[in-house]
Amino acid sequence: MIKSHKELAEQIIGKRVLLLNSFGKDSIACMVWLAWAGVEVVALNLKFMVQHPGDEKYLQYLSRVFPEITFIQEPDTQEINKIMAGIYQSPIKILKDIHHWEHIELSFDQLVEEMRVKHNCDYTCWGQSKYESVARASNFYNKGLMQGTKIFPLGLMDKKQVLDIAKTVKLHPCYKTSKGTLDFPSWYKMRASMILNPEYYDKMCEIFPLFELDKYRYEVLLEKE
Repeated sequence: MIKSHKELAEQIIGKRVLLLNSFGKDSIACMVWLAWAGVEVVALNLKFMVQHPGDEKYLQYLSRVFPEITFIQEPDTQEINKIMAGIYQSPIKILKDIHHWEHIELSFDQLVEEMRVKHNCDYTCWGQSKYESVARASNFYNKGLMQGTKIFPLGLMDKKQVLDIAKTVKLHPCYKTSKGTLDFPSWYKMRASMILNPEYYDKMCEIFPLFELDKYRYEVLLEKE
């Protein structure tokens, strides 16, 4: 069992790693750590149908900072799952319980594994760390930083250590307006970016017409409470 980041670095020397690149601080910290470790990296970004206005330029920036890394993009299966579940369109209970909506969910882990094999990688790199939850901390202490083909270079780091590593590289523009990254389309998480970039909101509504309900919920209903 790999119990330290030093042991992990020694274990993956000369290997090829598929990094899950969400453009978030944890992904960037992993990217920096892997660069320090001197391994060959393929950075996979699962992109949304409507991308944040800063995504394209930020990807270009990362390509300049890490010329030795291969950057690729694929559609985000989790976004597709949420659309099929009705989370972006209508109350999920209506679709599932009343209309008996059935759909086959796309497996995120299966996609990652297929990408690992397709790009001839030995491992996949995940940006999880112990400070995020007790469950994750327990997992890393009990199972180590390498679990099968998954590696967790940030696993035993605290939040300050992760941020110190991530901040050696310029972070995604969304961090200027929000404390967190934009995980899934929701008015709550994207509010600041959409105020600064109205066209971002317009594009989102073209694909998700009922997205305006999120705006109403957070801008009107919550204010009344």
